[in-house]
Amino acid sequence: MLCSSRHTVCYTRRNSFTRLGVDMTWWQRIFGGNKPSSVREQHLYVQCQRCRTVLAVRIDLYNDVSAEYDDASGQEHYILRKDIVDARCFQRMHAEIHYDQYRREQKRSLQGGTFLDAATYQQLVADADSR
Repeated sequence: MLCSSRHTVCYTRRNSFTRLGVDMTWWQRIFGGNKPSSVREQHLYVQCQRCRTVLAVRIDLYNDVSAEYDDASGQEHYILRKDIVDARCFQRMHAEIHYDQYRREQKRSLQGGTFLDAATYQQLVADADSR
């Protein structure tokens, strides 16, 4: 703990403020200290069918998706339509992902490429870097 006799504010290793022994971490809560990762985003990992390049794409689930309404039931659901272009062969891959009303993924399709999971993506990137 770093503290000076002239100042009443002390800084601890946890980066929380203490004033006269009172913990003031509410500043972090107000101004957004160490927040957990957001559930607003989703990462897609794709591989081009033509040149086999792997890509990571970040999706914002509140800005990149479009709301659609079912005519029969009036239920709201979301759909993502994203065109992805790699830097090697410039082939366009068209991703379409359907979400329910709570933005949980229901089904996905990709034309011109294949979806990868995170572990496979990291392995392919590591293999490419080692060459």
